[in-house]
Amino acid sequence: PKKLRLPRPQLSLKVISSEEHGFEVEVSCIKGPALFVTIGAKGLHSKGRFSANGFHLMAGDRRVVKFSFWRPDSVRKLTPLEISSLLTVHSLRDMY
Repeated sequence: PKKLRLPRPQLSLKVISSEEHGFEVEVSCIKGPALFVTIGAKGLHSKGRFSANGFHLMAGDRRVVKFSFWRPDSVRKLTPLEISSLLTVHSLRDMY
């Protein structure tokens, strides 16, 4: 894949819900394709998991991904603004 001449995609993240047991994020591809899209959550990886990661998006596509805490009682409820500050999104094109 490294020799593919992929254009740099334009991705955006938006927190659409936040609950005690997790949160939902909408990933949008403004300019694509975006291959192997991965979402990161700084400091939360050991506390839960995303419902999907490593997926593909074409320009105009959107995907809702849920993050579920392993033990919701061990994490205080985060505000959408706090969650947004922890999130990152990358694609294959960011690797080279």
